[in-house]
Amino acid sequence: MAISVLSILRHSTKFTGVNLLSRFISFPVGIVVAMVLSPTDYGIIGYAGVFIAWAGFINLGLMSAAAREMPALVETGKVTRARYLQNLAVTIESIITLMVFSGLIGIALFFIKDFTTQIILLLSAVGYVLGRLNSFIEGINFTFKDFSLSAKSRLVKTILYPIMTLSMIFWLKIYTPLIVGIILTIITISYQMYKRNYNFSFVFNRAEISRLVKIGVSLTVGSILYTLFTSTLDRTIISTFLSKADLGLWVFSSNMMIIILGFFKDYANVLKPVIWAELGKSNTIKEAFSPLTRMAVYFSLSSGFITGIVQLGFIILVNLVTVKFIDAQYVFLFISLYIFWEAMEKFPEFVLYSERVNLQNTVLSIWGGCLLINLLLDISAIKLGLGIIGIAVATVISQVISTFIMTIKARKYLGLDGKEFILYLLKIIAPFGLVLIITIIHWLSINYWNIELPVLLVCSLIFQLFMWYLFISFCYKDYKNIYSFRTYLSLLSKTEQ
Repeated sequence: MAISVLSILRHSTKFTGVNLLSRFISFPVGIVVAMVLSPTDYGIIGYAGVFIAWAGFINLGLMSAAAREMPALVETGKVTRARYLQNLAVTIESIITLMVFSGLIGIALFFIKDFTTQIILLLSAVGYVLGRLNSFIEGINFTFKDFSLSAKSRLVKTILYPIMTLSMIFWLKIYTPLIVGIILTIITISYQMYKRNYNFSFVFNRAEISRLVKIGVSLTVGSILYTLFTSTLDRTIISTFLSKADLGLWVFSSNMMIIILGFFKDYANVLKPVIWAELGKSNTIKEAFSPLTRMAVYFSLSSGFITGIVQLGFIILVNLVTVKFIDAQYVFLFISLYIFWEAMEKFPEFVLYSERVNLQNTVLSIWGGCLLINLLLDISAIKLGLGIIGIAVATVISQVISTFIMTIKARKYLGLDGKEFILYLLKIIAPFGLVLIITIIHWLSINYWNIELPVLLVCSLIFQLFMWYLFISFCYKDYKNIYSFRTYLSLLSKTEQ
């Protein structure tokens, strides 16, 4: 097995490091934006975002189908074939993107009456086209393992974001986030095109398109269900049944959650093409996927620890700085639990999506069933008067079910049977129990105990650090890869050198 945990960690750190720098630089900027804009402003942006999310569903999935095959082709030296699939997919997806863009422009001009919302949707439509192009380019970078270029382009974006936002927010106000996003995406695309030749060309092959569509449609439906399941459904229901202020609180909370979740997604995005490329060379599926069980435990512990810490940080933020969003703290306490389960689902997800396992239809049915559960729970929350807090709980419950089912479906490809699988489940789920206890304590502290913020900050940090130390020391002491993780990485580093 040639997969190196350290190598993947190093490459993903390029993205998490840039993202961390981005948060460090732009966090004060985000606070300024939240102080200038209102929850209703966030609601209007979120309302336009619902249209963009639905627009994103209109594609044949050719890029997804091609991306599934390209890593193994590149790894085995069939670069010409990989580039052919790349250009075929980009050609068709670009045509569809321009058609969808025209539809969004029509909706904005002829169906939206409010001027501000109309302009926001027009700007969002432009951002949609640029975002699609940028996703094509980044997908190709990942396929060819050119992680450094994508990381550098994100760094350029990170440096320019605070400068542009602060220079515009006080006079463009609500339009600033979208305008800045458009300009930065143009700069990012231009930088990547300048630094690398992507060999783009228009290609059309009916037979090859038909083959990819058969795979891509299934992947697209799965992507649609995933996006509905993870974000769009909740925002659509809130925008339909609740106020724009409620939608704004939800957008503010979920955006903070997505920022944290992005660190784990960066690692998964680097791991996916690496593991799929290895799968193309391995003799057995179990051989290729065996490292995932070790990585999943690392993910479980790190995502659990980070979730409790960011809950505390969010409470401090909305109580002391962005006070207009103080009610968002109740939502965030529950929606932040989603970080753990979404991070854990990444491993079984790309096992089932891989070319050799080829169970994307199974993933589709799982997300479809959980989407229905989420919808029923969301509606029940609205009917019971639980509002956006109830919707947050419904989303987490649905994600728990999805992660469980997908892990069970992937178990035989991970080489786990019987007691070994039960032990694996316990090791990846146990940290959530501690996260849940911390969440309940935070909820009681701000809702019933009325603890002063300085006291809450100190006591919560001490409690969390102490409990995680005890938890890992006693529950994971005999798990060699966790207990000797530092030594393990050191040995890997020496081996690579």
